[in-house]
Amino acid sequence: MDCFYEAADEDSILITLFTKAGFDELTKSSLGTVTTWLLSSNRSIQEGNHYLVPDNAGKLNQVVVIVDDNISIWTIANLPFSLPVANYFLADTIPVEDREKLIIGWGLGSYQFSK
Repeated sequence: MDCFYEAADEDSILITLFTKAGFDELTKSSLGTVTTWLLSSNRSIQEGNHYLVPDNAGKLNQVVVIVDDNISIWTIANLPFSLPVANYFLADTIPVEDREKLIIGWGLGSYQFSK
């Protein structure tokens, strides 16, 4: 898969996946800046949704995606045309077999047929 970046650069934006239960546990255990921002924005945290998280300067810093327990190639396939144009990378915490599915789905979601 040479068409995908293997490593993040300084301008890349992190994509993090959480299950709804995992996100709820995270908010109970520690309120980091990401969870604090998401909770203070009064947005409902639901499976299938993605949330754009800015840094302190207001620039897009991270994309948080709420997923179900079963990762498939379609889990993030809708993101390429839903996100601002930029370089994105998946969190290192995602298991290799799930990363492969997500990368294939990203590629399929990025595909456009034109004459």
